[in-house]
Amino acid sequence: MLYPTWPQYFEQTKNKPPRSLLIEALQFVTKRDIAIDLGSGALNDSKYLLDQGFKHVIALDKEAVAKEIADGLPKEKFTYVISDFETYDFPVGTFDLANAQYSLPFIKPEAFETVFQKIISSVKKNGILVGQLFGNGDEWGNKVCPRPIPAAAKGTLIPRKTSAGNRRGGGANFVVGESAPLTHVVVANSSSPHPPERTRVLSVRAGSGRGILRSYNKKSMNFHTLEEVKALLSTLEILSFTEEDKEKSTATGRMMHWHVFHFIVRK
Repeated sequence: MLYPTWPQYFEQTKNKPPRSLLIEALQFVTKRDIAIDLGSGALNDSKYLLDQGFKHVIALDKEAVAKEIADGLPKEKFTYVISDFETYDFPVGTFDLANAQYSLPFIKPEAFETVFQKIISSVKKNGILVGQLFGNGDEWGNKVCPRPIPAAAKGTLIPRKTSAGNRRGGGANFVVGESAPLTHVVVANSSSPHPPERTRVLSVRAGSGRGILRSYNKKSMNFHTLEEVKALLSTLEILSFTEEDKEKSTATGRMMHWHVFHFIVRK
């Protein structure tokens, strides 16, 4: 599988050190009363913040994948909240630090601007927001996959699904074309006379000659141009800003093209 489920991602990252951008951001934090870890995952960053002297840390994640770890942390200093960002009630002017490592891009596009402003509002004056936004050149945001799926999966019949998990084409099977060029994957409806269609194939789970087409797209994630990111951060003092546009591996070890804006800002 090219992209893991959240429980699998947890298993692959639970022993990782805290994110280097978070470590860099702490030099700008002047008070350590309360922090929020947005998209807390395996709680590596949350534990680090507690170790660095924050009086209280709130870890927010839509999946309770780290419940056992959370249960072992001091309850008087740590709160584990299971919620998506869209429905969480962000308290205004509360956090000395808001840490959002690779989590902001998973806010639903239609809710992004509202939620992002709520996050900013939840940070205290002179507080720090640190995290990433995905650029419009990121592989997950492209409509066509920039590389083919593994050769072993070519020819496999795949029930095509949308990002919401609903079958399209009445549940008809799709077959990966053998002649797919390196720039995209051709998917043809095996039971339809219509010509093949270019589509963005992100992972195929093979099994018994069949598989599942899994798709992340602009309906479930948000992506931004450099100009859009600058506009989003325009009311904040930029302390560190880096644009990353290159090939590197994912948590699973698969190479993909990343286009990421890393930032540390002060309110």
